[in-house]
Amino acid sequence: MNGYPDVYAVPKSVSSYFTPDEIRLYLLSFKGYDQDGDGYIDQGELQLVLGHRDKGTTDKQIAAAIKEADLDNDSRVSFSEFMQLMQKLKTDPNSSHLLKPKLQMSEGLVGGHHSYSNEERMAFTEHINNCLQRDPHVGSRLPMPLQSEKLFSEVSDGLLLCKLINHAEYDTIDERALNVPTPTKPLNIFHKVENMNLALNAAKSIGCVVTNVNAKDIIDGNPILILGLIWQIIRIQLLASISLTACPELVALLNEDETLDDLLALQPEAILLRWFNYHLERARSPLRVHNFGRDLADSAAFEALLRQLEPELWEPCTESEPAARAQHVIAAAQRMGVETFIRPADIVNGNKKLLLAFVAQLFNTNPHLEVQAEVLEEVTANFAKLDIDDAGDTREEKVFRMWMNSLGLDGGNLYIGNLFSDVQDGVAIIAVMDTIQPGLVQWKRVNKEPKNRYKKLENGNYVIELAKAMQLTVVNVGGLDIIDGNRKMTLAIMWQLMRRHTLNLLQHLSTTGTKRIEDPEVVKWANSKVAGAKIRSFSDPSLSSGVFLLQVCHGIDRGVVDWELVVTDAQSTEDKTNNAKYAISVARKLGALVFVASEDIVEVRGRMIMLFCASLWHAENARKAANGDKTPNRTPNRTPVSSPKAQFAAPTVTVPPVSARAMAYLSK
Repeated sequence: MNGYPDVYAVPKSVSSYFTPDEIRLYLLSFKGYDQDGDGYIDQGELQLVLGHRDKGTTDKQIAAAIKEADLDNDSRVSFSEFMQLMQKLKTDPNSSHLLKPKLQMSEGLVGGHHSYSNEERMAFTEHINNCLQRDPHVGSRLPMPLQSEKLFSEVSDGLLLCKLINHAEYDTIDERALNVPTPTKPLNIFHKVENMNLALNAAKSIGCVVTNVNAKDIIDGNPILILGLIWQIIRIQLLASISLTACPELVALLNEDETLDDLLALQPEAILLRWFNYHLERARSPLRVHNFGRDLADSAAFEALLRQLEPELWEPCTESEPAARAQHVIAAAQRMGVETFIRPADIVNGNKKLLLAFVAQLFNTNPHLEVQAEVLEEVTANFAKLDIDDAGDTREEKVFRMWMNSLGLDGGNLYIGNLFSDVQDGVAIIAVMDTIQPGLVQWKRVNKEPKNRYKKLENGNYVIELAKAMQLTVVNVGGLDIIDGNRKMTLAIMWQLMRRHTLNLLQHLSTTGTKRIEDPEVVKWANSKVAGAKIRSFSDPSLSSGVFLLQVCHGIDRGVVDWELVVTDAQSTEDKTNNAKYAISVARKLGALVFVASEDIVEVRGRMIMLFCASLWHAENARKAANGDKTPNRTPNRTPVSSPKAQFAAPTVTVPPVSARAMAYLSK
């Protein structure tokens, strides 16, 4: 992203020594151990990166290389230092055997080599086996062999990913919208692309950073992109319970000088580390953990934690070998009810992703946080006064946060975990503005890492200045509102930015030229897709049923809506909600990136419905551009999925593109 320091930049002094493919390989290897994306790995991790070496290489040679790499003697190795080391090793004929990083290589999937972590492939495969083995649609494919690369082919039709997303965040995808193969009718490429569109857009809606990834990448079996996406889904699943709503007992982790807002501002990883150290302190252990890597590699902290959590299930460890101690820890966790997918080598090697997942599993099954009843009652009351929903998420806060993350700010390295606290220094909002209107931001004026309130205020004032330049409405909004976390003002600015971004995308593919698209044009377009009753605005009460939005989807692709699953005369909240959920998944299936919740449709929240329709319009234009202004013909391929009500049940025969019932209704 413009203006951000590139922590993975290759120094000009050494870039000429490497081919682009070599640089890419080194970057992949380095990033594999730099899980927090700060541009640094420790010396122990560098040893793992250089671990793929010839038999003649001694530990002494490795140690010398590591010492030489840390140019500033801070016990960390930056990517710049790493590449300078690679250049020195490349020009030293006696050290060339150290140049190949430790990575698993896969070939033949998409016509070339792809580097990825074999350990993570095995772990993710096992986790999917554990989670989905009883699923009615994909369970028959499982378990996948851990030693094979079958994972990369099994995700190619989108079903496994959609199921995993729903396992991570329940009901994200309305499974009635899925294209499901039958023994006599496999999915064609069109059906697979629809499933993949649904999976990718749903993944973005729950917080996955999915940039520069499309359906073809996954269908073709790109290992790096597949593992990256699966990890994000698993991470969201395992960290979902680390919130005050899901676990109010987390207040036990508050320090004396902290408030609930301080705890809400912490990322789940930081809360997990607090939880770990909380139990280490209660166990009177001198150990403390500060990361999910080297601090856990010797298993000592795990032994103290598990002994404290479940003393009756803990068996003393007499092993001295690191791998044996790690296996002892895993076996103890399994006795505690944890469906582990980590292996001893992952612990010993300090694999940050898998260690984070393991600690999260321990928390989810055995949190053991003790809070006095009266304290918990008081905290719960105070928590309610914060006017938050789902651990800090109002629906709008979540929508804007997920949208910001979908932009891939700073190459995906700038992640928003809490809208109000994470934008208080102004940097993230400025980054969004730079994405929406490239060239607007003068990055030399931005304090990228403001250390004090004055520097933050400078950024906040610059946000207001930029907003005015973008012709946003910022009456009675000042820089102080940004840095003080004023919820109302922050939401107002983010809404306008999201709206502008959506309409800009739409205008880019539209035929309106330079004329800015506004709400009336979106209403007109939506009405043009519908044969029946029209709407006057996005506040029209008739939108509550969700039927109009499904008609718009039908107008884009006549086979995408199964009208046998729709309650066309929906009156009850239940029927309206089910229609709305189906409409959201159908829209995503068409390629629309929508962040609206079903409640927004049922409650007729006009501005959210406007974004829904604008995204559909953009998806239609993108489909036309990709298909030469033609909508591909297809026959629906759906297997009946259990519906919330009997009248939703799909017929046992293939539904024609437009049923007689649908035609009768649509012609009204």
